[in-house]
Amino acid sequence: PLCTGLTFSLSGRVQAMEQEQEIFDEAILNEITVEDFQRIVLDEGRTTMLMFYAPWCPYCKKMAPKWGQMADELKKQGSSVVVARLNTDPTNGYVPYTDPDGNPVALRVSAYPTLALFKNGKTVKVNVGAGAGGLTGGYLGPLGVSRLIDFATS
Repeated sequence: PLCTGLTFSLSGRVQAMEQEQEIFDEAILNEITVEDFQRIVLDEGRTTMLMFYAPWCPYCKKMAPKWGQMADELKKQGSSVVVARLNTDPTNGYVPYTDPDGNPVALRVSAYPTLALFKNGKTVKVNVGAGAGGLTGGYLGPLGVSRLIDFATS
């Protein structure tokens, strides 16, 4: 599959509440759906920085404003990187798509937030879950926006 490395598990699930969704709506940029994934993210002529999130996730809520700031800054810089978010909670973390051979496949995202950089339809970088102590956790600090930009453009 094109999205290798995006299979992780998270025990338990919490239902999203309307007030939690409002946090994301304030920092909205390109909100895509599972149905949009193939057309937008896997487009061979595009670079996309994508955050897979769930509205109930506290780390995702903390990331939302920085994600919007990153999108604004990349736009100011004239970057062609598309910055988008995909709520995978309604599909239990599954994102179905069709591989280049026409086979139906799905990636599974269940550690939130998961950040992925796609170039020309292929996964270039993946950072899984803020709680894992990886790069995502570092984004929550004062240099969060610049570190996100580095991730998206390097």
